[in-house]
Amino acid sequence: MLFWFALVMQSVSVGPPPGPAWGREEQVASELRRACMSEAGVKMAMKDWAEGQAAAKAQISQDDKIERELGEAAYTAPIDVERLDRAVRARDVNQAQRLAESNRRTIATIRRLRAEDRIIFARRLAIYRPATPVRTCSGYGS
Repeated sequence: MLFWFALVMQSVSVGPPPGPAWGREEQVASELRRACMSEAGVKMAMKDWAEGQAAAKAQISQDDKIERELGEAAYTAPIDVERLDRAVRARDVNQAQRLAESNRRTIATIRRLRAEDRIIFARRLAIYRPATPVRTCSGYGS
């Protein structure tokens, strides 16, 4: 019995991770309007958002290939540390490239926005938030 378990553990098939949640477009647009972004700004911001979604969808196959290799390297006994290291580094490079491209696209969008809308859109990049509440448009959503 132990022999069969060891044999099975040497050849593990890993399943893909859950996919991203697509289609939050209206939610993103609503958040921008609530933050008082102009309609022209919302339109530009949503173009950026749609381009990001398209880029992410185009990358799914490559992401799956990288994650599958990492999963197989991590779940195959005995662990081949070099294989695991290569898989982790491939994921690191892939994630760094995607983040850099996303940030490049966001900065390009910010450059095209009017000054008032730039402030609102730029805050989407920040993790830290001020202690004082951010202004919202009182008439939106009422």
